[in-house]
Amino acid sequence: MSHWVEERLREAILDGRFASGTWLRQKRLAEEFGMSQMPIREALKDLADEVVDRLGSGATVLGAEVDGKVALVAKVSEDLISLGAHAGNLVKAVAERAGGGGGGAPGFAQAGGGEPGKLPAAIEGAAAALADQLGAQEA
Repeated sequence: MSHWVEERLREAILDGRFASGTWLRQKRLAEEFGMSQMPIREALKDLADEVVDRLGSGATVLGAEVDGKVALVAKVSEDLISLGAHAGNLVKAVAERAGGGGGGAPGFAQAGGGEPGKLPAAIEGAAAALADQLGAQEA
């Protein structure tokens, strides 16, 4: 089921219905697709994997509102890990901006937050948080 959801989300992103920075509300997506929210959460994880796989070298942070709370996933490619990037620290920094916390492994991590209204600004801060990680390695 999550693969079906992933395919629908991918189509919506690729055809421009969900532009970069679009706030995806998991509850709304679940209602739109006529299913529980769990496949939506799994689809976010799968999409994070796909984004980084397509980039070859890169990182992504995806977020959605789930039952009035923030759900975040982060994925970092192996080459960026070797340069100092860490998905766990990245998603933690983003989650803190949305009233939460979290963490995980260098390559993949999840987090949550209690202030969904701050999700767009939190996601916008992901690039700066990643740059800080990579810059810290060079210093």
